Amino acid sequence: MPKRPSGKDRTSYQLALQDVVPTFDPLEIKPAPSADPRHWVMEAEAARMLGLSKKALESRRARGTGPAHHKRYGYAAYYLDDLDAWAASKPKGYRAPAPD
Repeated sequence: MPKRPSGKDRTSYQLALQDVVPTFDPLEIKPAPSADPRHWVMEAEAARMLGLSKKALESRRARGTGPAHHKRYGYAAYYLDDLDAWAASKPKGYRAPAPD
């Protein structure tokens, strides 16, 4: 970081600051918008929402009979609309099997 000027240069530095500081308007920092606006949850939360155990949801994912999943940070994650669509595709009287 450069040093502040001293002596004669210091006066001009302070005058320059007087002009800049009152009009200084920092930019507001906002998080970058998500590329995908859909909401998603991790596997444990998805299992709780569906009334399944995490192990049961994991087994269904492995067999290919569960809801569509995606990898987030190296773990299985589910979009909420995919969970809703999967649950809606089940018969009306569908009840998740009891955890083993």
